[in-house]
Amino acid sequence: MCIRDRQISVSLHSPVNHYELAIDREAIIKILSNLLSNALKFAESKVDICLEPGSDQDSVLKIRVNNDGNMIPKELAEKIFEPFYQLDSNEPGKKGTGLGLSLARSIAELHHGKLYLDTSVTYCNSFVLELPRYQEESIREMEFPEEEASQKETEEFEVYS
Repeated sequence: MCIRDRQISVSLHSPVNHYELAIDREAIIKILSNLLSNALKFAESKVDICLEPGSDQDSVLKIRVNNDGNMIPKELAEKIFEPFYQLDSNEPGKKGTGLGLSLARSIAELHHGKLYLDTSVTYCNSFVLELPRYQEESIREMEFPEEEASQKETEEFEVYS
């Protein structure tokens, strides 16, 4: 059955209306796009997106994407982030390349963040993206050696609120 033909409820839960983050917008959009696409693809009827701002001490924002599809076994919680790994699915429209979660995790780690399947949640699949609110250095500075960085156009992180 095509996603367009299914009745899936999507909800956003956020305790506050305003967040300040220093992020690479395009990179974070890629991560969230992958998580939401997977959540919609595998959900039975419900997808929840929860923003958890954390405390001022930890300065980390958690974005949790939950779906009520078939539970991913705990023993595969790390395996699903390996390149080309896919859970067995014979249903049409549920196959991919097996690269999305691997790339999403790599991008999260470049931002000094984490992406993981929260296996302590037992009623749904819960993917968590943890991002520091502020970056100590630009991703562009990490990608290029220092002498090349001055020659290449660099973009600083943008603060979105």
